[in-house]
Amino acid sequence: MTAYRKAADVAKIGDDLVANEPDHAHLRGVRIEYLFRDKPATHGGRIVLGSARRVGGMGAVLGDLKRHAGNVTESPRPLFVIEVPETIWQVLDDDKRRALVDHELMHCRATRDEDTGEHVLKIRPHDFEEFAAILRRHGLWTTAAQNAGGAAAEQLALAIDDVIAGAEQLIGDDPGDGEV
Repeated sequence: MTAYRKAADVAKIGDDLVANEPDHAHLRGVRIEYLFRDKPATHGGRIVLGSARRVGGMGAVLGDLKRHAGNVTESPRPLFVIEVPETIWQVLDDDKRRALVDHELMHCRATRDEDTGEHVLKIRPHDFEEFAAILRRHGLWTTAAQNAGGAAAEQLALAIDDVIAGAEQLIGDDPGDGEV
């Protein structure tokens, strides 16, 4: 059986992202719980690095019963739960930890009900899903693939800029004949 515990380190990063990342501004004021699981889950034969879930109804009631020692007088609001395998978390560097939490928060969507003003919570799917073999054979054939390809190209350009800057530092400001 899988064991869970609160993940304060994950929550600290998540709280910072919600407070400071414009893509997560809609999550301000939404209850988000962060948990470590003792072992990674698998899906389709692959290790799951993290997951985001919307918890409502009976799940939210049961969570609040334990949180308030059985004294729940009103129906609890839905919440998001982000879980990360602790064994994976321990081997990630700080940048990858932040990327993982950022990714899971991107799955969390909160809008406001026009009548009640309450948050309406939903899980958002990935923007892009495709097989590498299809991309090799057919290229960026969908709008989603083109958007993902554009984002990847931007990151690749940044990486190339880092390599060039590093090379310039190694050879000094005067590369000799003006070419790198």
